[in-house]
Amino acid sequence: MLDEVRPDSLSVAVPPVAQKEIVIQATQRGIHVLCEKPFGMGAEDAVAMLDAALEARIVGAVGFQFRFEPGISELYTQVVAGRIGQVRRVDFAWFTSGRASATRPWSWQHAAANGGGVVNAFLPHVVDLLLWLTGSSVTSVAGRTAVLVPQRLDYSGAVREVTAEDVVDALLELENGSVGSVRVTNCQPAGEGMRIELHGDKGVLQFIHRSPFRCKDARLTYYRPESAPELIEPADSRQQESDTRSIPFQGLARQFVSAVQGKPSSELPTFYDGLRVQRVMTTLRLAVEKRAFVDIHDVSGLYPAESNNDDKRFE
Repeated sequence: MLDEVRPDSLSVAVPPVAQKEIVIQATQRGIHVLCEKPFGMGAEDAVAMLDAALEARIVGAVGFQFRFEPGISELYTQVVAGRIGQVRRVDFAWFTSGRASATRPWSWQHAAANGGGVVNAFLPHVVDLLLWLTGSSVTSVAGRTAVLVPQRLDYSGAVREVTAEDVVDALLELENGSVGSVRVTNCQPAGEGMRIELHGDKGVLQFIHRSPFRCKDARLTYYRPESAPELIEPADSRQQESDTRSIPFQGLARQFVSAVQGKPSSELPTFYDGLRVQRVMTTLRLAVEKRAFVDIHDVSGLYPAESNNDDKRFE
């Protein structure tokens, strides 16, 4: 297809285990790529894809669309404007019930070998938002994962073991001295949805988005000392009945197309951003294995052998 159709750009929406091969083959043909998260199976995949894109001089973007969700975009605007002052900590909880029922059939998303699990499905968005909102970098990580539903029936009725985690708890230390607390699962009955709280030395910003995830189901609130809570309306508050899981992707797609047309934007999440997130996730997996804090710079395989660690791409 890549040789016969010769597309200008390609959207790669496949299981993580298949991403690297497709992305590299596309970049070698000079095709611009929008790759879904988690941007490969680990940091080594991410490095290989980034290097291929840089060599081919193509536009490479990653599907971190939540940056363009109206409420989260407004949250970012408020933080950058200094509304809560110096950010001291970020608490991120994302509880959904999509796979809470043991009757939900087994799929590739329940197999670790294919890149299934909430670490690959949810955590890339969380880590990207944490880095983006704080303007900082992660220095060390600790965490735990678990499988809450150990077996499921596949579509043929056979019992299959679940090897991919469906809950993750992580603690991330940031370069600016703040800390991020992350709790994610897709197996929580009556899960409340997404909650982001940023605590600063002047107040707190809280974003809550509950199912069914329409624009009007999101709330951004500002809390400050000795004052009543203030509800903040996003600058883009249109389409109140729309599903904000599709609206953010539309914003991401517009930025990608604009970059392909030669009008790049600093708002577009790039392959470099994908690598930054994968470095954190690779470190988390080792931290889970060791049951200890792991420094992100102590993990092997995060850099290509020929690279210089001072290379700006890998800061």
